[in-house]
Formats: sequence, C-alpha cells, structure tokens
Amino acid sequence: MGGFTLTRQHHKLTFVHNTVLTECHDFSGPAFGFEFVDYQSIISLTHPENTAIDVIGLVVAIGEMEKDNDDIKKHRLNIQIQDANINLWGDFAYKMQRFLDNNPHNLRIIVIIQFAKLSIWRDRPTVNTYFAVSKLFINTDIDEINVFKKILDGDDRPDSSTNTFTLMKSNKVSEHDDFMVKFQLKTIVDVLEPVEKNTFNIMGTIKGILQNEPWHYLACTNCNYKAIRPPGAEDQVDDEGLTGYECHNKDCTKNKTTVIPRLLFSS
Repeated sequence: MGGFTLTRQHHKLTFVHNTVLTECHDFSGPAFGFEFVDYQSIISLTHPENTAIDVIGLVVAIGEMEKDNDDIKKHRLNIQIQDANINLWGDFAYKMQRFLDNNPHNLRIIVIIQFAKLSIWRDRPTVNTYFAVSKLFINTDIDEINVFKKILDGDDRPDSSTNTFTLMKSNKVSEHDDFMVKFQLKTIVDVLEPVEKNTFNIMGTIKGILQNEPWHYLACTNCNYKAIRPPGAEDQVDDEGLTGYECHNKDCTKNKTTVIPRLLFSS
C-alpha cells in the first residue's frame, strides 16, 4: 500500500490453498473492530497520514456528486459530519447517493467510515475513502451506531436535532466559464506593468522554447513559493506530490512541505 498501513498490527495472516476455515458460533468480541479516532487529532493536524482511521459522526451537510472524470472511481461526493470533512469516492459516493434517494425523509444520518485515509491540503484535513479497502456504514443497525444515536438524543446542540443536514451547492464552474467568464482575458503586453495585484487569463503565441533555461519550478503546495530539497534527502511520492521539501517563505505556515511542478513563462 506504499507505506500506508490499515491497522496497528505488525503481523500478517496468510491463507494458502489448503487453509481450512471454520465458522465460529460463540464469538464474544466486537464484530467490526472499530478504532475511532479522536477528532481533535484530525483538526490539530497531529494524526499521522500514513495510518488508516475509523470515524463516526452525524451528517450535517452533503454536497453534489462531482463527475469531472469518466472513471467512476474518481467521482466524488463530499459530506460533512459534526467534526470532520469527508470525501466519498467511487462506489462509496454512489452508495450514499442511493441511500439519500431511497430515504428522502430520513434526515438523521449516522455514518461510519472504517479504514479511511487522512489527507491534509493547505492545512485543511479531509477524511477520504481508500480505494475498495474502506467500509461505509449508513444508519446500519449495529451497536456502535445505535449507541451513537442515544448519545445524540441527550445532546442539546442545534445540529443534533432530527432535521440535521443541509445540501451544499457546488461552487465549481465549467471549464468555459472558468476561462472566458470568471477572469479577464489579457495579452502579455497588457500586463507588463500591472498597477495592482490581479488575476488574468493570458493569451499568447509560443514563439520558441529555450532548452537551456529552467521551464518549471517545484512549488510548495501550501503557498506556491519555490521549495527546496534538503541536502542528502531523497524524493518520496504521496497522493499530493513529492514530500520531504522545505519552504523558506516566511509567510508560509509549513516548514516541511510537499511540492508540485509549476510552469515558468517569460515574455
């Protein structure tokens, strides 16, 4: 799993072709083995990103299904529980959508995501389902959800009432609107001497490529300034980019950061 661990166990159980399985009829332990994480460790960015987490919570907001890619596995549904932001990917997103379609009047939704992956982008933590490994429970009749419902019944916070979640409208714009409507279209000559900081779409013709000049730089994913790899360090890759770099921008909130390549243009 590329350094990502699902449990804190260091041992593995391997099944071979002649392994014999026998059903246990008097098992007294927990059925699912949840290990719910303390939300404060997510909010404070202290929980490690390379270890799977289990979360449980009351859904307070649900976004729109985002289908920017033809691959269903990359379709995403964002939901928010009381203390965490969650992305449901692929089949998990559609499982939640089917539940909403089939239960339009059920406004109290308790979810459990087991074996989820925590990601941090620009100091914002998000819990993500992890490929087909994660498990999603939605108002399932199991002890953990039933106990959580009883806790909510004694909770006097406004978002603990029967009417719990709101629908979040997507703030994404189409590619056409992003390029042609959202920002002004300028030529390079128009912005040679800008009088104030602004954002434009630049239109121009590539006349040549200087092969002996740098054409990109490695930018800090937190502030977009150039980041530097410490001497002797080796590149490591995670879901967000290359890790192990240092950002020396005094206004950046991260010293250790990940980087992504950004293009350099000259006029």
